[in-house]
Amino acid sequence: NPTLRDSLGYTEEEATALTFMDFTHPDDVEESVRQFTELAYGKRTDYQAERRYLRKDGEVMWGDLHVAAIRDADGKIDSFLGMAADITERKKAEGELKEAQAFNDLLLNSTPDIIFVHDIIDDTNYYMNEGVTKLLGWSVGEVQTMGENLLPATMHPDDFVTYSNETLPRLREA
Repeated sequence: NPTLRDSLGYTEEEATALTFMDFTHPDDVEESVRQFTELAYGKRTDYQAERRYLRKDGEVMWGDLHVAAIRDADGKIDSFLGMAADITERKKAEGELKEAQAFNDLLLNSTPDIIFVHDIIDDTNYYMNEGVTKLLGWSVGEVQTMGENLLPATMHPDDFVTYSNETLPRLREA
């Protein structure tokens, strides 16, 4: 359609000469063909996928693709309906967030200190750096599943009583 054609930078004449494989990123063509073939042979009624498309200028555009088979009254495929929303900015933001998280993990795991984040409302152990697991000798998975049992298992009993009776109620009120 004109919106996709314009997003990819093609003229109407250029676009009509292309198949979806012509503007799909080479790394995504095989999976696109597989899913479309399953759709065409009735193994599925529709599919959704995030795909990379190549603009005429060579830039990559990410699309959230939805494709469905349109059937006639006899159940035979009459046509296909495909819709793609441009999600390039979202994918860029996801990549930047992933890089920032990796950088934060690098920083947090390079300190000799222990860093631990526990949500007192959900009673969930959300984050711990490698210092925590080295100090306690438990795996990250073990610590994350301990929930409310982590603090009693690691704190001196007197400190835990003070925490439970004084500190925790104030934190929950805040």
